Amino acid sequence: MALNKRDQRTLTITLGLVLAFVVWSFGIEPVWQSYEDLNATLISEREKYLENQETLAEAKSIDQGYARVEAQFPQDDPDRDPSEVFNEEVVDLVVDTVGTVPSYSPPITAEIKGATGYEFLILPLTVKSNLEKVAALLKEFDSKGYLTQTATITRDSDLDKNELTVELNLGRIVKIPEEESEDAAPEAGSLKLNRGGAR
Repeated sequence: MALNKRDQRTLTITLGLVLAFVVWSFGIEPVWQSYEDLNATLISEREKYLENQETLAEAKSIDQGYARVEAQFPQDDPDRDPSEVFNEEVVDLVVDTVGTVPSYSPPITAEIKGATGYEFLILPLTVKSNLEKVAALLKEFDSKGYLTQTATITRDSDLDKNELTVELNLGRIVKIPEEESEDAAPEAGSLKLNRGGAR
């Protein structure tokens, strides 16, 4: 049966729509979806790259900051343990300022998050003296660049006594020896005892 012009046009449009649907579904749409996925991945990777660049810049700035702080301290004797040098520096400073030898425990080391090649030496220290000498000592610690981690000042219940007891954890930044820094780093926040002894 011959189709009239109207039916031919309808059939042509229908076939064209079917063909367009097939081409879109099996040709264009998968390619377009793949392009969208790749574009999203590219944007995500670019954001990660920029974040990593910022992190690297911050890490470099942090390391430079710790290097500046470390430079404030006297150069450690390479033949001596830094904890022993730290002990002597602090004890000599206390004796010169207060006039008495403090009681202290061996320094402990603590990892510094975000700073490679550096760690804290923390010296638990107890000093007994009057208010003026304690204030002078704390100023001396600050001028030397020591970092006061914690500090507790108490006074005897006998108000006739002018003596204060100062318990503090005094910190100093030291560079980790290269052979030690090449070993596995301790877990974040972990503390380890040094071998240095107390007087």
